[in-house]
Amino acid sequence: MTVERGRCGMADRRQDPCVYICFMATMTTIAKISRRISGCDYTHISIAFDGKLEDFVSFSRRSANTPLDAGIVWERRGDYVQPGQTSYRTKIYRIPVGRNDLERIKELIRDYERDPEYMFNIFSMVTMTVFHGFSIYKTENCMSFVGRIIEMTGAVPFSKPYYKYLPEEFMALLDRYEYFDGRMPADSADKNHRERRIGFWRKSVLNAGILLTLLYRMVFKAGKGSRLKDGDENHHSGGCERGYSGRSGG
Repeated sequence: MTVERGRCGMADRRQDPCVYICFMATMTTIAKISRRISGCDYTHISIAFDGKLEDFVSFSRRSANTPLDAGIVWERRGDYVQPGQTSYRTKIYRIPVGRNDLERIKELIRDYERDPEYMFNIFSMVTMTVFHGFSIYKTENCMSFVGRIIEMTGAVPFSKPYYKYLPEEFMALLDRYEYFDGRMPADSADKNHRERRIGFWRKSVLNAGILLTLLYRMVFKAGKGSRLKDGDENHHSGGCERGYSGRSGG
């Protein structure tokens, strides 16, 4: 892998187990809207399990054609650029973890993938700068998903719930773990692995169903938050075509 060197150079190649927290300045339509609202350049967060930084995992939309239909998604670099772009700005933080903690994180991802009820918390995401994040039963977005992962590493202290952190707040917390700050090469053709064609009416029905379900959960399941407390029913999320069990890493 060739990576344009940033401030930290990515020169350290230790084999200790690590989780890579990756902040991307993507140029999708949703990212541009989010950037205008939040003022933060880095509009997407994902994680990786090895220093090749070619495969990432996040709680994100499954296809650009269905932005509200989300779950655990395995991403590639090309997912973060538009046609004609050859690189994107990124900041990456590498957090050393014990093998037991690493397995707990991977098990969390598997749990998300096994639960098809989880949905994209679009309401919290688009109002983040106003309401500072809120939880809805069985929902996540890329920020809250990665926030949970960071919290599980125990690398930094949290002063508020994981779903209330903005990207720049995470970056400030993780400052001493900075690994790379620069541009990542990418090929937009890579994003074809998760694109799907869907008609206008079918997409409209899908999006309406998602929004109505979110509103229902906000009203009738307001006390449950995004997940039940430890010891209750396990209900992590996802449901996606590229499951964790088929990926390497760690």
